[in-house]
Amino acid sequence: MSAVTVNNLKKYFQVHQKEPGLWGSVKSLFSRKYEDVKAVNDISFNIEEGELVGFIGPNGAGKTTTLKCLSGLLYLTAGKVSVLDFNPSERRPEFLRQISLVMGQKNQLWWDLPAMETFTLNKEIYEVPDDQFKKTLAELVKLLEVDELTIGLDVVMQKKVRDFIKEYNRRYSATIILTSHYMGDVQELCQRVMIIDKGKLVFDGKLAEITPKYADHKLISLILAKEVDPKTLDALGKVKEFAYSKLVFRVKRGETSEVTARLLDKLPVADLNIEEPAIEDIIRELFTDKNYA
Repeated sequence: MSAVTVNNLKKYFQVHQKEPGLWGSVKSLFSRKYEDVKAVNDISFNIEEGELVGFIGPNGAGKTTTLKCLSGLLYLTAGKVSVLDFNPSERRPEFLRQISLVMGQKNQLWWDLPAMETFTLNKEIYEVPDDQFKKTLAELVKLLEVDELTIGLDVVMQKKVRDFIKEYNRRYSATIILTSHYMGDVQELCQRVMIIDKGKLVFDGKLAEITPKYADHKLISLILAKEVDPKTLDALGKVKEFAYSKLVFRVKRGETSEVTARLLDKLPVADLNIEEPAIEDIIRELFTDKNYA
C-alpha cells in the first residue's frame, strides 16, 4: 500500500528580476519582469507504508519544497500528490493528526515553557485522548531515554536519535522521509535513497547501488615501510592523499589490478588495502560534476 504518491510534481516560484543600478530600480516601479524558478520540476515517486527513505541533495535542490508540498504547506504548480489517501493541500484535521514535519533549526518547543506544558498544549490542540497521550508519552520517553520532561530537553546524542527513528519505524510501521546532510544517518537508517538536484529527481534506488552506478574509481590505501620522495609518486598514479606513512591513490576500476601490482613493485609497502570511495564523497562529486547518466 502506498503511503505517499507523487505524480509529476511541479512547484515554481515567480521571482522579480530587477535591472542593476538606480535606473533599474526606477524602471521596476512601472514595469516588472518575473522569472519562474523551478524549485521542483516534474518529479514522481511512490513510498510504501512503513518505508524509511533517505531524501538527499545539496542546498537549494528542492528537498524542503517537496516536503512542504507533501505536508500541505505549499500548493502545487502542477501534478498530483496523495499522502495517506489525503490531498495535503486541503489540510484536513484527519490528515494533520497523522503526519509530522520536523525541520532543522526550527524550534519544536517553546523555550520559556517546561517541555511537558508544550506537549500538553499540543495534546489539546490536536484533541489527543488522555489515555493515548499518556501511553505515547511513556513510550517516547523510554525510546529516547529521557526522563525529565518538566524542564527544557537537553540535546539527545546523535546515536540515540538514530536508534529512536529506527525503532519507531519498526514498532509503528511509520512511513518516514529522512533528509539529512549527514550521510552517516542515511547509511545507518535507509536502504532506499532518493537524490534530488535542481528540482529534478536524479536517483531513486537502493543505497548500495550508488557506488557501482556513480563511482568509476576505487581507492588504494598504502602504509609505507619507509619514507619516499613525493616527486616520484605522480608517475605511479593519481595521489589522493599523502601524509607519511599513509598514502592513498585514486584509480579507475578497470585499472585496479595493474596499478596495485605497480605500487607493490615500486614502493616499500608495509600494508595495502583496496577500498570503495565513501558514499558522501560520491554524492559530493555527483553534484559537482552533474554527471547523472
